[in-house]
Amino acid sequence: MKKPSIGKEYFNHMNLEGIVKKYPYKKNLQEADLVRESQMRLSLIDFLKGLVEFDPAKRWSPMQASKHPFVTGEPFTCPYVPAPETPRLPVSHNVKVDHHPAAGHWFAAGLSPNVSNFCVMY
Repeated sequence: MKKPSIGKEYFNHMNLEGIVKKYPYKKNLQEADLVRESQMRLSLIDFLKGLVEFDPAKRWSPMQASKHPFVTGEPFTCPYVPAPETPRLPVSHNVKVDHHPAAGHWFAAGLSPNVSNFCVMY
């Protein structure tokens, strides 16, 4: 029920990298665990930087972020460069989708509907 002090600094460091790197490690960590924790922190920093990138063209999509070593658990060896996503092409409004009433909704079943008379606009 205590209110925070106005202007109080909760961390000694003013950027993401400093906060994550300098956060105290658990006491009595074995050398191997210390190395693993350091690598995990570097991976976390890289992951967060990709998510909070201001430029939308450079910011990772959810699919790109899901392949980051921090998420997948793979070893982090260098800054992650996601594969480019397949560009999405707009589809015209003249698309007819065959929804067979007895079969349920195609998309909900994870299937592709029968699409006819489609036009792709470039």
